[in-house]
Amino acid sequence: MDVSGVYTTKSMANLIDCIKLETHSSYPKTTRNKGLPQKVDISVWRALLRRLPTRSELDKHEIDLDTILCPLCNTNVESVEHILINCQEAAKIWELLAKWWNANIA
Repeated sequence: MDVSGVYTTKSMANLIDCIKLETHSSYPKTTRNKGLPQKVDISVWRALLRRLPTRSELDKHEIDLDTILCPLCNTNVESVEHILINCQEAAKIWELLAKWWNANIA
């Protein structure tokens, strides 16, 4: 809630920043990028924090998985870096999305 007593997304983000993130100075702040859809913005923020449910992260939390290998290429451990940057199969999907959005990602 802000000072007027009204709940807003911004007031919640500020509360999170004050309570949680300031104790961990390495965490990026929760400032919104108004040019991105909220789901994309939050996903990017979670990726920066290593909070995406990749197989390597799930394994760290002792979630029982058949394998921690990337389900797309089945050759490397699925981590944030791998699935978003290094996986050649994921890169093909990113290229198709970029083409659909008429965006140049090269």
